[in-house]
Amino acid sequence: MDRYVRTGALTKPLTGTVLTRMAEAGTVGLDDPVERWLHAPPGTGITLLNPARHTSGLPRLPSGLGRRDTYAAFPRLVRGLDTVVVRPPGEEEYSDLGYAVLGAALAAAGADR
Repeated sequence: MDRYVRTGALTKPLTGTVLTRMAEAGTVGLDDPVERWLHAPPGTGITLLNPARHTSGLPRLPSGLGRRDTYAAFPRLVRGLDTVVVRPPGEEEYSDLGYAVLGAALAAAGADR
C-alpha cells in the first residue's frame, strides 16, 4: 500500500470490527505486537488491542509531518514508532494515529494470508 488516508470517526468502528473478525478467525491475535505485522521497531509494547482501546500510547495525530497530507510519511513514522509514543502502552490517550497503525497492521496481516 503506498497511499494512506487520515483516519476519521467512521473508520474506527470499521477497523475495530475488522480486528474482531480477524481475531475470531485466528488470522491475528489481540495480543500480537504491532511489529509482527509492520516494519516497526521491536519492543514497542503496543499490541493490536491497544490502539482499538486508545491505549497504544500514541498521540492523537502525528506531529511534524505536514498539514496537507499528515500521513504522507506513514512508513517512516512506523519505522520510528518507538519515538512517537507520548505515554506508555496501556495508558489511555485518544489516538487517530493509533487506529491508522492498527489498520495498516490488519491490512498487512490480511495480505500475509
